[in-house]
Amino acid sequence: MAGAERFVEAKMNQRKVLLFCKSYVPACQRIIELLEPLNLDSQIYEIVFIDKRQDVVQIENYFQVLCLGDSREVPQLFICGKYFGGPEKIFYWNKLGKLAEKIFEAIQIFDEAVPTSAQELSTSESVTKPAPKTVLEEGTTDGLF
Repeated sequence: MAGAERFVEAKMNQRKVLLFCKSYVPACQRIIELLEPLNLDSQIYEIVFIDKRQDVVQIENYFQVLCLGDSREVPQLFICGKYFGGPEKIFYWNKLGKLAEKIFEAIQIFDEAVPTSAQELSTSESVTKPAPKTVLEEGTTDGLF
């Protein structure tokens, strides 16, 4: 795995809500402003400005893999390690008044699927975390978004 891919994967493992941005892109600033009122704790939410990195092109190329499309644009929003959407989808859900609901719903589904240490089995059985659902195309999903 290349450095840019490792960086993105590590960030997704560190935070439940991750917004990749560029400091000079107006849509990024607007989406940051949309997410501010949600008061997401810094333990679960991070904004990553990729234009500050030397491997920005490689990160953008990796977005094409993660987002299952041709988009290299930012902002890109990931929730619980899964692609939520780019600016069009984020603005769409906000216009409907459901952006916060979608984000918190995804976090809740993820939290319920991952056992806490108190919930872990005391036997030798292992718990397999179900694979989170992914976005198929605009307006259709396989259950998460």
